Amino acid sequence: MPTTSETKIPVPQSPASPPTPAASPVARFWTLDVLRGIAALGVVVWHYRHFTPFAPSLETERPFNAPLLFFYNSGFVMVDLFFCLSGFIFFWKYAESIQRREIGFRRFLYLRWTRLYPLHLATLLFVATAQFFIHSSHNAYFVYPFNDVRHFVLNLFMVSQWGWEEGLSFNGPAWSISVEMFLYIAFFGVVFAFGRRNALAAVLLAALGWFLYANYYDWILLKATIGEGLVSFFMGGFAYKIYNRATQSGERPTAIAFTASAVAMLAFWTIIYFITYHPGPWAASLGNWFFWTVILGFPTTVLFLALIDHSKTVEAVFRRLAFLGDLSYAVYLLHFPVQLLFFFAVQRIAIDFTHPAVFLLYVGGTVGIAWLAYLGFEVPARRYLRKRFCKP
Repeated sequence: MPTTSETKIPVPQSPASPPTPAASPVARFWTLDVLRGIAALGVVVWHYRHFTPFAPSLETERPFNAPLLFFYNSGFVMVDLFFCLSGFIFFWKYAESIQRREIGFRRFLYLRWTRLYPLHLATLLFVATAQFFIHSSHNAYFVYPFNDVRHFVLNLFMVSQWGWEEGLSFNGPAWSISVEMFLYIAFFGVVFAFGRRNALAAVLLAALGWFLYANYYDWILLKATIGEGLVSFFMGGFAYKIYNRATQSGERPTAIAFTASAVAMLAFWTIIYFITYHPGPWAASLGNWFFWTVILGFPTTVLFLALIDHSKTVEAVFRRLAFLGDLSYAVYLLHFPVQLLFFFAVQRIAIDFTHPAVFLLYVGGTVGIAWLAYLGFEVPARRYLRKRFCKP
């Protein structure tokens, strides 16, 4: 799930500590923040299909269909981009502190809980209330059907996709938050247990994740959605390993990594362009394009953009747009509650969801509410919880 690339946790050096490589000059990955914001908006566009019952012609008359076709058709993969970004950022931000035992499991998990839970709880309560009224008047729920006590409890404890559920429930997009919580535990365990030699363990977990996802396993914890998170998260972590090795080794390795990631990224997105706008029998020769997305496309994209940040050549441009990353979590969690507001509005007035103005109202309204929620609730709640209950 989206997390901002906050300033890296400093690692204090004791007199007895062995020397470590020079720290990355990057204090925050502005390009990755922008990418995270774009991914969140991609999910918002993908879920515009939820309005199809109110406008059957939406299947063929989608607003801004040409420029947004990739998100309309394949926006679901933006969640995997979130996982990949999280893997990169967490290996950058936390791995060394965990290896040096500067941060324990309880503190690590508490920091992540205070980042995610306040807004998750608020949206859960809002959606539960809204779906109650919808079911009372329509004898059915909007989009996500499993809104009973059992699934409420699973959502409350952020384990709604750990294998005890029947399907998506309440604020459906929050399924990825549940997977994120599992990934945090797996990440901490790998880094704590293997220290600096965690690259192989990361690759093996990514392979396990792909195996679970590709074979549609549906056991407790060993299930496809957990596997989807594992492969994307740890491929993102592996991308950071390459970034770190290259940037710590001098200009030439950095230039090689930059060139290789640029070529791989451009090749991937060129293929995605043709799959999106010029599909044909030739696409079958690629095999499972989702495999190439999570194994090659997203990791190389993240690596390339991180190396741009390392060079600091266009930092000013991306810095101005980094607010998109700050809002990404709120945009992601609030777009379905905004859809519920549209549902209630449809009961009173006619809305043409094929009209571009309605689409812009939906997207713009989501971003606007997310901005208010970020500044007025998300950040204050996180600060309060960390100041009140977390030692410096």
